[in-house]
Amino acid sequence: MDTSWLPPSVGQTGAAGIARAIGNPSLRATGISTYSKNGGTLETAATKAHHYSTRTTHPYDRPPL
Repeated sequence: MDTSWLPPSVGQTGAAGIARAIGNPSLRATGISTYSKNGGTLETAATKAHHYSTRTTHPYDRPPL
């Protein structure tokens, strides 16, 4: 599959030894979770993610694996 159009963080997962596919939702969850872990509020994360409601943002705020 041609992944040349994808950002490196998405298209290079195989080269990095990551077996599972990573897409935009995974990248969004990483950003929101990192923001939250560093003291950011869910309300501000929702605004930055262009979510209308924090109910949309909350599922992306994942605990570390």
